[in-house]
Amino acid sequence: PITLGTGAITPGTNFVIVNGADKCTGMLLNPKAVPPVKKCTMQVEFAPPLGTLKGAVPFETLSYPFTYGSGLVGMTTTTLKGTAK
Repeated sequence: PITLGTGAITPGTNFVIVNGADKCTGMLLNPKAVPPVKKCTMQVEFAPPLGTLKGAVPFETLSYPFTYGSGLVGMTTTTLKGTAK
């Protein structure tokens, strides 16, 4: 199984993890053939600061550290992109 750590967005200027909507932090994810938990969900909100100029904002990174089995540790990441209007 994979155990997820606490998710974070860096640098966290334009995106936030929606309060109470992170169902991944601390989850134990089992392989596809092993019930019950195979996935988790969370929500990210695009929330650039007031006064942000129109156009693309710098990308940010959503990351979750993980532990696989009895010792392999790593980090899963995804890029967050948005456009201020």
